[in-house]
Amino acid sequence: MQHGFRGVGIGLCWLAFLPQLRAQEKVVDSVQVKCPTRPKLVIETDQRFSCFTDSRSRQGNLRAVNVWGARIGLLFPNNVKTGVGFYYATQLLTQSAMIPDIPMALHRRMVAGTLYLEPYWIRRKLWELSTPVEAGLGRAVYQGADPATQRSQTQRGWFVPFGAGLSVSLKFPELRGLRPLRWFGLNLLSGYRLILKRDFPGSRVNYNGLYFSVGPTFFFDRFTGDFKVWQQRMRTSKAARRAGEK
Repeated sequence: MQHGFRGVGIGLCWLAFLPQLRAQEKVVDSVQVKCPTRPKLVIETDQRFSCFTDSRSRQGNLRAVNVWGARIGLLFPNNVKTGVGFYYATQLLTQSAMIPDIPMALHRRMVAGTLYLEPYWIRRKLWELSTPVEAGLGRAVYQGADPATQRSQTQRGWFVPFGAGLSVSLKFPELRGLRPLRWFGLNLLSGYRLILKRDFPGSRVNYNGLYFSVGPTFFFDRFTGDFKVWQQRMRTSKAARRAGEK
């Protein structure tokens, strides 16, 4: 749970900015962000905290896991974002996960690729609300040892994940001339993951369940927008210097 508490701490740090934002809220936060006139590139990290059920018992034994990932896509003029995501997770297991042909699975590694569609319902200067929906293909690799022979064994399987959630992004404004501050913010994501095809049908491994994420985010579109403005200013400055030299 330490990553969950760390995310809460980041959220509290963001709340510390609120007294400084009160003077800007009435002017800035009520302004609707304009739709992009053409598709914009979006690159973002995506860390999720979740639990998998691995146990021989009927009640199941929840195992916390951090899923690390990144997404790249395009934000279209209709305020719909779509693209691909890549995710990775690894775990050390303390007891059997009931994988066929591996009496005692000790290590699990998972990789997955997804396609996502994320319509934005609200886009303000300081916050955004969207509902991401995703589906993809993943691979799980289990490594373990047979207690009788002590020989290492490996088992691989494919799974098909599907998920839907609710995402809220809080954006830092520019304060005291620190324009790069507006490139960053805080993302809160919560949703449900459903596995349409299990990696090992005969096992009791269950990846279905809730997930959440609280962490910093980087707004690539804000960065590229400021970079284009800086480039234009540099061109204008160079043109003015050349005109002065003549």
